[in-house]
Amino acid sequence: MKTLAFLGFFNSEAADFVANIRKTIGLEKENIHDIPHITFAITGNLPFERAETFSHKLLDAHSLLLLEFSSIGYFPESGTFFLGVTSSVELLRFHNEIVTFITDGGYSISPHYLPGRWVPHCSIVSGDTGKFFNDQALKKTTLPYPARIEKLSVTELDHTLGEMTHRVDLSQNTDPDDN
Repeated sequence: MKTLAFLGFFNSEAADFVANIRKTIGLEKENIHDIPHITFAITGNLPFERAETFSHKLLDAHSLLLLEFSSIGYFPESGTFFLGVTSSVELLRFHNEIVTFITDGGYSISPHYLPGRWVPHCSIVSGDTGKFFNDQALKKTTLPYPARIEKLSVTELDHTLGEMTHRVDLSQNTDPDDN
C-alpha cells in the first residue's frame, strides 16, 4: 500500500524550536519522517505526478504561509504529542484548495484531513508520550512562537517497503530583496 502526503516544512528557526523541545524531552535521533512539518492531506490513490503538477500551480497562486505555534496538544488515539498551529483564513484556504483538488478528482483522503476535522499541528512525538506530557521542559516552552512554511513537499510512502519512494520539495522566493 502507498500513501501520498502534502506537507509543509518549516523555516530553520521553527524547525530548531521543535528540535529543541524534542531534545529536551530526550528524543535525540531524527529521521526524514521527523523533520518538523505540518501535514495538509494524506491520500491513498492520487498519482504522484498529478500531485506534483498541482503543487506547482498551487504555489504559483498562493504564497507560502506565515504561522505560529500557539498551543501544546495530545491526540490520545495515536499517542501523538504536538504543537498546535493557529488557524488563519490563509491557512484554511490553502488547506481547502488541496482537499478540493483531491476530492474533486475523485481521489480518497484520510478523514483526519477533511475540513472541520483537520487539526493543524506539528508532531513532537508519537507512541508512549505519557512520560513527556508533564515534563518541566514543556511547561517552560514559550508560546506563541512564529513559524513560516518554507517548502511544500509531496511525498509518497510505500508501506510495504517501509520507505519513501518519491519526494519533491517546492520552494518560493521569500526574500523581497531577491526579486
